[in-house]
Amino acid sequence: MNPRRFGAAQNLYMMKTKYHLSIFLIALFAALMAFATDVGAKKTTTYSIRIGGVQVTSKNASNITGPNITGKVSFDINTRTLTLNNATIDGGDISSIFYYYFGNGKMNPPDGIIIRLQGNNTLKSRVEEAIYANASLRITGGGSLTIESGNMAIRVGHPHKNDLNLTIDGCTLTANRGIYVKGSLQINNSNVHVKYPNDGHLFDALNINLSGCKIVRPVGGKIKCYNGTRYTVVTESGQLCGEIRISTGSDPEQPAKFTLTPSELNVDANYHHQTVELSCDEQFEVARLDNLDWAIIVSNKPGMHYSQTHRIVIHKNTGAERTGTITFKTTAGDVKLKVTQRAASSTPSEPEQPAKFTLDPKELKADAKLNYKEVTLSCNVPYRVTKIKEPDWVSATKFSPDYEKNKEITVNIYFNVTGKARTGEITFTVETKNGKEHTVTLPVTQQGAEETPEPEQPAKFTLEPKELTAVAKGDGKLVTLSCNKPYRVNNYDSPYWLLLTEYSSDYKERQTLKITVKKNPGAERTGEITIKTTEGNVTLKVTQRGTGSTPSAKLTLDPKELTSGPNWNNQEVTLSCDELYYIKAYDAPDWLSASWINSNYEKSHNLRIVILQNTGAERTGEITIKTSEGNVKLKVTQRAASSTPSANLTLDPKALTMKYHRNEAEVTLACS
Repeated sequence: MNPRRFGAAQNLYMMKTKYHLSIFLIALFAALMAFATDVGAKKTTTYSIRIGGVQVTSKNASNITGPNITGKVSFDINTRTLTLNNATIDGGDISSIFYYYFGNGKMNPPDGIIIRLQGNNTLKSRVEEAIYANASLRITGGGSLTIESGNMAIRVGHPHKNDLNLTIDGCTLTANRGIYVKGSLQINNSNVHVKYPNDGHLFDALNINLSGCKIVRPVGGKIKCYNGTRYTVVTESGQLCGEIRISTGSDPEQPAKFTLTPSELNVDANYHHQTVELSCDEQFEVARLDNLDWAIIVSNKPGMHYSQTHRIVIHKNTGAERTGTITFKTTAGDVKLKVTQRAASSTPSEPEQPAKFTLDPKELKADAKLNYKEVTLSCNVPYRVTKIKEPDWVSATKFSPDYEKNKEITVNIYFNVTGKARTGEITFTVETKNGKEHTVTLPVTQQGAEETPEPEQPAKFTLEPKELTAVAKGDGKLVTLSCNKPYRVNNYDSPYWLLLTEYSSDYKERQTLKITVKKNPGAERTGEITIKTTEGNVTLKVTQRGTGSTPSAKLTLDPKELTSGPNWNNQEVTLSCDELYYIKAYDAPDWLSASWINSNYEKSHNLRIVILQNTGAERTGEITIKTSEGNVKLKVTQRAASSTPSANLTLDPKALTMKYHRNEAEVTLACS
């Protein structure tokens, strides 16, 4: 081969190879650039929101799904809006909606989000708050949101942020727990229902504002500052409440459902001491009672309750038949009790019908042990039990006070240690609706125990004091009634101005009774109250001095006034009196509050005074304590915020050096 030709061919081959390599490199570079551009275009952004444990990102924001999410959930970063469309989110042990700071101290988005409701939505959380936000929230959209939480319904707050607000705008929100907002709570044109009886601060915010809606539950409820800086909703009397309803009026308000047992009272012309039970499907407080002149409720326990038993005294009627209404003014609405009392010499209002009673079983037999027996007392016409007479070893309980044709009665037969069988009778005194009384007798036989019976001892009562003297303006007195064997108070007789207002319905050998003496408008008077027990009757003499004969009761405060530093604190005072009295209420500036445990008649009460933090100049205020014996004023002075040096905390030792294995050491933390 010609060497010159071979060299030329080789050069041509190398030129082609370089050309192909260049083309390949250019194509490879273009492909890499396209890949890099594609990767950059698909970069994922993480938002500081978790829904049911699912992290929200730019990739899943348009359709957020997860094992604990149903319905449609989406997030739009441009409008900062989280939309719930007929969604149910179950957070389990964590928050259903968690809007939080990243570990680098930043949020995305940083300035709060909007939760838009479409349709009916539900959030659930067993341990954490259902909604927990470290920035402001606005809940809107016209839909509804139901929150079922084991902690708090909504918490909007951060330790280092104060201007974090919650706005509820144009929607319906129902929650079984409270709402906490570090800043302001604004409710606009919304229906909000929060109910949790175990937490009084259902709303807790720096301030609370309503627009286009109002508080409908509790009735007479109001927004009140409770510690100088924080606000909540309280009852008309200032008590914390277990339910709050905010309504626009467009959402039909479901009235509280009250039940009175019995539903009305119908009695003869004689003096009566009746009880009624007022219950409701939501908590309520009886704020006021509108009594009748001749029918008066003599017991009312303050505070929020689902059920209350009230004692009613109906005075003897010496004239024509009379009917009236007692009104319970409660925080959940008014309840009316109709009371009818027949004339002194009237014909029964219902036609006389022969009543036929049947007992099933007809008699009771029991062994010497403790026994519980069930008996049915039936009649062809409605009746009610007015009185029971029974041996001391038998007790008939648990039956309805209403007029009924059949009553299930529980009879307790106590241990027999006498050594021989014993027999007795339970006598039921009953009244039919025509006013006629009947008696029904149930025989009871109990086998004896093995022990030799001790001789039966007659009942011996002791009253301490043996008689009472009361002041003219009305009084409450305590007496102790003791007996050598257990007894139960069944009833009592007394003139209209004497009432037995506190006693136990259990069998006891010793108990304290409270006698209430009404105001005397005239001269000195004397009367007797006969206490009827299962072991016999006991009579107590009561003398009440005439009007103008008794000096005013003397109320004494210890200490007489309080001085406090600027920090939040509470102090105790004792209010004593030379007469029995009870505390009705108090008036105080908003930085002072008072509380007490006992609402009974006592000669001494302990009060807890709470003094809120003072951020300004020295201030002085008065708490007016209102009692049944008059009012007394307690002066409170709180020093200025800058008048007290800050506390100095000291650790001793200041540091510890520990081995790698388990160690124990003690340190002392002291404060000036």
